[in-house]
Formats: sequence, structure tokens, C-alpha cells
Amino acid sequence: EKHRKYFWVKVEFISGKKRWYWCPPKLTKALDVEKDLRPTTYQDSLIGNYIVIAYKDYGKEGQEHLTLAKVLKLQRSDKRTYSWHQTRSQFLTPDNIGTRLGYRYIRHDYNVVTRLHLLNVTRINNGKMQFAPIACVLKSIN
Repeated sequence: EKHRKYFWVKVEFISGKKRWYWCPPKLTKALDVEKDLRPTTYQDSLIGNYIVIAYKDYGKEGQEHLTLAKVLKLQRSDKRTYSWHQTRSQFLTPDNIGTRLGYRYIRHDYNVVTRLHLLNVTRINNGKMQFAPIACVLKSIN
């Protein structure tokens, strides 16, 4: 059997739209380690959690367009992508959504517009991520 060296995740956006994204090498290596440690349950390390992903290509001045999406499925493939349809390596468990620690982790070194967007989407209502007014989100993590 051919070795399938890449991971792909199926994610769900806030809008309910679902799409497959390629996991970059850093995340793939972490998933490989997890698979070695927990061969039957390694997928649980991502499924049900929220991962930072690009929702469109970089802007003219190199600005990233990132959001959070819920991981629904994880699978291996021998195919990869060179497009912007890639995850980032930061992800949050549902327990960390809306917390100061969670936001500090996912904001990474992104620009201020991206940070505000990520802050805005880190709110969950009845198990579903929803947009919230920035003032409400700021109040909830302080």
C-alpha cells in the first residue's frame, strides 16, 4: 500500500459551509507523533476542535485572511496543495474558546485586523461558533 504522507481536515465554517483543507508539515509531524502514541484515537486530537485556517488568499500587501473552523474529519492522502487552502498549526479545544489564554495562543504574530477577526469568532453558543460584537467578546475574556 502506498504511504499516504499528508493529512487533510474537513472543516465547518461559522456559516455552516464545509470544505477540505491540507495540513502543513509542522501539523502533519505532530499528528504523526500522536498517531505513534495513540494509534486508535489520534484523530481525537483534532476532531471537534477549532483550527485556524485561511478563508481566502493573501491580500495585495501580504495580509493574511484567517478564521477559525471546526474540524469534522481527518484523513490521510498522498496529495498536497500549494494554494491557500491550508490550515495553520494553531487550534483550540472547545474549553479554550472565548478564554484569554485561547485567544493569546491563536493570535500568534498575525496583523491587527486578523487578530480582531479571530477575537470576534472565538465565541460559541450552544456548541456552534458564532460572530459576536467585539465589545462582548472583549468583556468575556477579561
